[in-house]
Amino acid sequence: MDDPKTDPTVLRMRSLVDQWSGTVKGEHGFPRQPEDHRVIFLHCYLMMTLNMLAAIEREEFQDPAWVDRLLHIFSRYYFTALDAFDQDPTAASPVWQLAFEAARHKGILALQHLLLGVNAHINFDLIMALEEILEPEWASLTEAQRTMRYNDHCHVNRVISSTVDAVEKEVIDPEMPVMRVVDAIVGHALEDAMVSDLLGFWREIVWHHATHLLETRHASPDWREEREKLVRHYEKEVLEIGEVIQLRGFKPQRE
Repeated sequence: MDDPKTDPTVLRMRSLVDQWSGTVKGEHGFPRQPEDHRVIFLHCYLMMTLNMLAAIEREEFQDPAWVDRLLHIFSRYYFTALDAFDQDPTAASPVWQLAFEAARHKGILALQHLLLGVNAHINFDLIMALEEILEPEWASLTEAQRTMRYNDHCHVNRVISSTVDAVEKEVIDPEMPVMRVVDAIVGHALEDAMVSDLLGFWREIVWHHATHLLETRHASPDWREEREKLVRHYEKEVLEIGEVIQLRGFKPQRE
């Protein structure tokens, strides 16, 4: 496991956060570039990744090495989508096209940018990442070992919960002062619990989707076709959630 300070994933995230937040000046000292709204999700993702690496280092998981591998496989899906979109937006997966296109528009709130990224990365990418890491071993795992994998998956929810408050204060509140009003009305702890519960609910569904894909591989000779149908179904669900997050029917102005 890499030192968080030198972890390649963390270093790339930090570099992009600095670039997209407009804190890095252009070549030859020219004024910094305008903020890229993709920074909102990535800044939160960086914070979560650092907390995950710290939890792995503390051996909070039953199999820290496995969680570390999953963490980096998971991040690869994000960077693959990002690189594809930057080269040709239509080459990225539809769920990320939705999230990245939204970052080009005015009128989308910081919380919406965050949730669009979380929706694409958890509700779709995480299914694929779990399938990828579990597939080579799934058939040979005992029920106890599968339960251990699931428990480590669930423990991530605790890390998420411990990160939510810092994300709101550091990333969301500066962009959306109105969230302070929400805090005053519903209570800060209640608001954090609502977000944590939502992500925990999504991650529970994701686990079941991933294991369904794994079981499908052994259910029929035509499993590839069935798997493709399931993946497209999951993708459709994520796109529908993304439309809700964007407030379907609302047409923001292009920057």
